[in-house]
Amino acid sequence: RVRPAPTLKGSTRRQRPHTHTHGTMVTLKPSSSLFNLYKSSTLKKWDLPFVALLLIFEAAVSLLIVKKVPYTEIDWEAYMQEVTTWQDGERDYMQIRGGTGPLVYPAGFLYMYGFFKWLTDGGTNILSGQ
Repeated sequence: RVRPAPTLKGSTRRQRPHTHTHGTMVTLKPSSSLFNLYKSSTLKKWDLPFVALLLIFEAAVSLLIVKKVPYTEIDWEAYMQEVTTWQDGERDYMQIRGGTGPLVYPAGFLYMYGFFKWLTDGGTNILSGQ
């Protein structure tokens, strides 16, 4: 549903639906089949099935990767060192360090990886974290 654009007093100009394609603006006329396709693809009834299929697909791909690709440690140990330092009470970012250097991520990182550390039995059960 297209809402009227804000107008100046006395103006009757209405906003038309637009879509952007590679930096160019394309005006869709309400009678065009492209407009009808756009309008039908934005129906709320497809939101939940789409999200469900997307999550199932992502879980399947993730499972396939975990099963087929050997684990490669990329900064995991350094992250666990940083989280451990923070959990031990250090709050000065200049003092929180891991094997790759000082902590450069925001505090949300520490909370998230603190949860991962708990989930992986202190950072040792990598498979459960994957």
